Amino acid sequence: MSRTYHHLSPEDRAVIMIERQNGSSLRSIARRLGRSPSTVSRELQRAGPGAYDATRASQGYRQRRGTSRRPRLLLPGTALYQHVHDRRVFSRWSPQQIAARLRQMPDAERPGLVSHETIYAT
Repeated sequence: MSRTYHHLSPEDRAVIMIERQNGSSLRSIARRLGRSPSTVSRELQRAGPGAYDATRASQGYRQRRGTSRRPRLLLPGTALYQHVHDRRVFSRWSPQQIAARLRQMPDAERPGLVSHETIYAT
């Protein structure tokens, strides 16, 4: 039986918590959830020692997800964003023109460097 990966839901975590309190084994919890025993084991290891708390586990999951992404290069309100926005909207430059001009600017005047792909993505 082939399984595709998807994240544990808060309901899955609640089942893990209740089943662990009832003394169920990792394998029986995994069967009940339709997951691999290693998935349940990793979830319990992430929670640390002591009793498993589904609410704290979900909060930890959201926190880890929030810090797992790369920070954006073009954040609204920054000098680089304003520079790119002005050239794109008011001067009607292409992303390639903006990126090339940024590379040609002296370091002291340059608000930052960004590729044309990043400009397209914003």
